[in-house]
Amino acid sequence: MTIPLKMKAIALPSPSGDFTLIEVTVDVPQRVAGQHLIKVEAVGLNPVDAKLARSGVEGWQYPHIMGFDAVGTVVECDDGNPLGPGKRVMIHASLTSQGVLSEYISVPSHALIEIPDSVSNSTAATVPCAGLTAYLSIERLDLKEDQTLLIEGGSGSVGQFAIQMAHYLGYRVITTASPDKFAYLRSLGAEHVIDYKAQDIVEQIMAITMDRGVDAVLDTIGGEVTSRCVKVLKFAGSIACLVEYQPIDYKLLFKKAPQLISISLGGAWLSNDMCAQLKMAFIGNKMMNCIGKGDFKVPKVLPVPFEADAISDALQRQFDGHVFGKQVVMLKQS
Repeated sequence: MTIPLKMKAIALPSPSGDFTLIEVTVDVPQRVAGQHLIKVEAVGLNPVDAKLARSGVEGWQYPHIMGFDAVGTVVECDDGNPLGPGKRVMIHASLTSQGVLSEYISVPSHALIEIPDSVSNSTAATVPCAGLTAYLSIERLDLKEDQTLLIEGGSGSVGQFAIQMAHYLGYRVITTASPDKFAYLRSLGAEHVIDYKAQDIVEQIMAITMDRGVDAVLDTIGGEVTSRCVKVLKFAGSIACLVEYQPIDYKLLFKKAPQLISISLGGAWLSNDMCAQLKMAFIGNKMMNCIGKGDFKVPKVLPVPFEADAISDALQRQFDGHVFGKQVVMLKQS
């Protein structure tokens, strides 16, 4: 295929609270050895996109192209690479470089994940950030069959993947969500679902666990919620923390002695850790095979046009927490 010289991209002119984005025309990136040039066809949006649109990242130059989770078709790569031209791939890209909300991207070959023929572009775009985060959280919590896992925020994309993984491994799953999501989360494998607005969440969880507390927590919410997670944790249990949390009272920490585990996909890139990047690709390939066979459900796809205003509105919804499913920017319908 003929590769154009210029391409359309959606960029952040500067960090702001109103999520203003602009359409820009920029050069198609030039691939170097060890990279793949990808024609982008879908981009999954995540809470981190909304967060970074407000705060920016040290080292970004503006306007900065947004987005991390890309799905597309290989256009160019090094000779002999098994993921050659025409292969469909996805990636959770580095936050240290320009993002993926553009018609073409050039990305490290070792970080690519192959997409099975049975999985559509839009379905694949729901997976990278949320699926990898859920998998790594479950892996690092390292529970055994019949142990109890609390997932704070079960209706989010990470929560939906984590519920299914935990259920598959034989964990007892407790999660929090709004009542209209209860039935769906139970269908994914949650044994108990608690109204996230309830005033007696701690009491309900302690009753379910017969005052022992849960063995581990996957905390997708952060803030004040993390202290509540510590309260319902058994002594010396573990909490996988995905976002910032407020200071926890030392007396509570002394009483529970929790292990707080930070989960960070971006850290694999910020630390320039090749092994961690390769591991993400390995996990991604495992997940795509499972999804291709129908072993896991993905969050409902919520299509978003490849337009600055539409994506800006989508980031606002993401920030407000008004998303049940995965918003996917469609550059090509599939």
